[in-house]
Amino acid sequence: MTYKKTLRHPKADESARQAFQQKIQQYEKKVNLLFLLMKVVFHTIPHELTAIPQKVNGVLA
Repeated sequence: MTYKKTLRHPKADESARQAFQQKIQQYEKKVNLLFLLMKVVFHTIPHELTAIPQKVNGVLA
């Protein structure tokens, strides 16, 4: 026989966990916005001015 384990740790602090989750959500919003801005900028710059290699007829140019 074994005893039933609880899912909560006895030293867990619910308020600290909520504060941590709020910080994570704020960071995720900032990262998503930054990614969106980078994507917009990347699509507005002519490809000739970027340092990203492109394939022309299957060969890197």
